[in-house]
Amino acid sequence: MKKLALISGLILLTSCASDSDSVKTVNTDLKVKGQVGSAKLGLDNDNVAILQEEKQAQDELNIQEAVNMRLKDEANHYHGELRECLSYLADKRLGGNGKIPDLPDIDNLQAETDTTEEFGQTEDGSLKVVKKTSFIHKLKNARSYDKSLRAMTKLLSKQNDQCQMDLEIARNKAGLPGKKTQAQGYFNEKGNWVETKKGESNLNDAFEIQSDNSAKGSN
Repeated sequence: MKKLALISGLILLTSCASDSDSVKTVNTDLKVKGQVGSAKLGLDNDNVAILQEEKQAQDELNIQEAVNMRLKDEANHYHGELRECLSYLADKRLGGNGKIPDLPDIDNLQAETDTTEEFGQTEDGSLKVVKKTSFIHKLKNARSYDKSLRAMTKLLSKQNDQCQMDLEIARNKAGLPGKKTQAQGYFNEKGNWVETKKGESNLNDAFEIQSDNSAKGSN
């Protein structure tokens, strides 16, 4: 039986293999003279001192994707903090105009890697959907995504720092503490949280807490 016989599926995304996709022979010959971290220090065939690091291809991609997940979480963290800060500043009670500025989009930073998809019957008679993606393209896109996430995180962090400073000034002008009021409490013997002081989760809470504190101070 022919391999992948009776192929009748739809190719969703296609890309032609280029010379850059071909696997080439890599010269790893090295007269090792020492070790620097995970890299070997040695002399190549031209007697040039180089640092050479070798990793299994799958490990390189897995590590990069794990790094990207951490970087995405960090970018999301600053994105969330900035969005909340800008929503506070937009509130008319703090002198805002009621409009939240647009934030940079962090969901479209990653370039898609072309994938081919085929449906058919394999030589053992089973029906399968076969997806193929260029490894080198996926690795390059993952590394490019790394750089984009780092740049975006730096931008969001800088904007968030400035926003927090502006927010502290606006809150003080409105008679509120510069920083959000944090909830206070303790865990009882059953492991349940017992709140002794209400925290602030939005601007309504901030004004309510401030009003309660003022009322207690006047008594």
